[in-house]
Amino acid sequence: MTNSLNEFLVSSDNDQELILLGPGNIKIPDKRELDKITELGKIKVMCYTWNVAERNQGSINAIIHSFSSIDIDDRPNIISIALQELPPSDKTFHINLVKQLTEAFKTTHYILSWVRRWSQMQIVIVKNNLKNFILSFSYKWIPSKYVSKPIRTKGCITIFIKILHLSCAFISCHFSRMLIIF
Repeated sequence: MTNSLNEFLVSSDNDQELILLGPGNIKIPDKRELDKITELGKIKVMCYTWNVAERNQGSINAIIHSFSSIDIDDRPNIISIALQELPPSDKTFHINLVKQLTEAFKTTHYILSWVRRWSQMQIVIVKNNLKNFILSFSYKWIPSKYVSKPIRTKGCITIFIKILHLSCAFISCHFSRMLIIF
């Protein structure tokens, strides 16, 4: 029979609680703590995509409104936002969006990462109580020449996160239309 370490409270002979550490010396929470910081041991993830279509502030307001309409208790633990067709001439669009998202989520979440490449942007937002359990994160831009054909894409952004015992890869890409004749 196999048991998870999270099912037990580890104690020493002196009845002092021991702390288990995982990779990167990140504390591994026991079952009670895991249930407290998540939804009974489950992490809820939301992937959200939006085609900005080169509209500036109107898109930012619509995105902020869609998230502020989610009740604070119902907000997912991890939110990945993928945006396509950002305004190329407006270099402040992404900064305004990040500022407004930070303000909208300041009581419950924080922005872990945001990456903008060409006309795309990806943002990952994590609940505050999971901040101490993030082992690592990184991102990579994958140019379109590495994506298999006949599908055309304008490239993609990948953000990789290790949190608790979970590895997440969020991939955001913007496909182009192309007539394919077989």
